[in-house]
Amino acid sequence: MKIGDIVKGRITAVTPINGQIILSVQLKDNATALLNFHEIGIEKVDATNLRVLARKYIGRKIVGKVIGTNPLTISNKQAVEELRQTNSLEVGQVFDGIVVGVSETKAKIEYNHCIITILPQEEMGIMQASNLKLLLTHGQKLRVEVIEKDGDKITVSHKRFLQDKEEWKNRIEKYQVRGQYLGIATNFIKNGVFVNLEPGIDVLCSPQPEWFDIQRGDELIIEITHINDKMKGIVIGRAFA
Repeated sequence: MKIGDIVKGRITAVTPINGQIILSVQLKDNATALLNFHEIGIEKVDATNLRVLARKYIGRKIVGKVIGTNPLTISNKQAVEELRQTNSLEVGQVFDGIVVGVSETKAKIEYNHCIITILPQEEMGIMQASNLKLLLTHGQKLRVEVIEKDGDKITVSHKRFLQDKEEWKNRIEKYQVRGQYLGIATNFIKNGVFVNLEPGIDVLCSPQPEWFDIQRGDELIIEITHINDKMKGIVIGRAFA
């Protein structure tokens, strides 16, 4: 391994050393590279809370450019800049991205370790007002399509893959009528509650008299009563608080 090489690895530790924050990155050959937090180029993160930083970064896959060999040191910032010169995204392009940031209304989806795209909540699925924090987690893989480019801002959508017949068949075949599953309450309407099983698959459940004080984000056990192929993304069932 020499200076200038681009390597990939997984962050395994976040350590304060001499007033600096150092990330340990385990490479594919089991070598460990050191990455100074200041050499992170993907996004800005508050480094004042080490626990929050650790929860966000440990386990995350990352790229780096070798900038030192004794000890082995890498720069994510330099690697990202180099990769961006050979990678681009165009409207209509489909890719399997990684969730690297989530708020209630949008998610950051990373392409090939170097390009950050934005997924608005209305482009996640059928439920327009879903809280994305309840549906997505850091490090999760998600298939998306580029729908808009405005300078460096790239907007993507997941909805297309809920409408594709083959995609829907592959995703729904793991669920069976009368099956019992654990889901998360995401939306409430007059006639019931939507319970999410996974990104893009929501169960519409009729309200039950014994329900009380159910909030968004609560876990519920649901039973699927009907799967309608014409309403892709929505399954009918009943929930148990």
